[in-house]
Order: sequence, then C-alpha cells, then structure tokens
Amino acid sequence: MRHAILIAARCASPAAAHELLVEKQEFTLTDFTTRGGEVIGQMRLGYETYGTLNDDRDDAILIPHVFSGNSHAAGRYAGDDAAPGYWDAIIGSGKPIDTDKRLVV
Repeated sequence: MRHAILIAARCASPAAAHELLVEKQEFTLTDFTTRGGEVIGQMRLGYETYGTLNDDRDDAILIPHVFSGNSHAAGRYAGDDAAPGYWDAIIGSGKPIDTDKRLVV
C-alpha cells in the first residue's frame, strides 16, 4: 500500500494542483461502546469532505487518518497556510483521488 501512495503522489502533476480550501468539521459521539464493552462518554471526531456525493450515493471514499493522527488530508484552511494536508498531492480536482468524480471524507 505504501508504494501505491508514493507512486500516486509522484503522478500528481503540478498542473493538476490548485488551491483547495477546506473547512475542518467535527461532530461529537456520546456514550460510545467499544467492542470490549467499555463506554467512552464523549468523543469528538474531526473530518473534512471534498467533492459531492452523486445521486446514487455510491461514490464516497473514506480516508481514515490513522496514518497521520490528524484529519487534515488535503487542501489548506486558508490561502496563506504554511502546509497543505498530508495527502494533498493525491486528493483533489484532477488528482489520483479525483474530487470531481468522488466524494472524499
């Protein structure tokens, strides 16, 4: 999997890149029960979305942020941010994970 990520990142040309501005979103789960039976009273989850869900609602891609411990996967929160999200090279319009064709969460 790691090699596929590196190849996809190298294939994303600078011409395909453009400034993707995103907004960090979050929701809170309450009384979440783990598989082991423990209850987490409150858990705040951060996420970002890119693209639009199609009418059939079958074009979503979930990118779990277990790779980085951070939910900022692509784009920037503001035009002057120092760094984009960790997978900015492969998530976006015309990139390998094309947000013109898929909803990415």
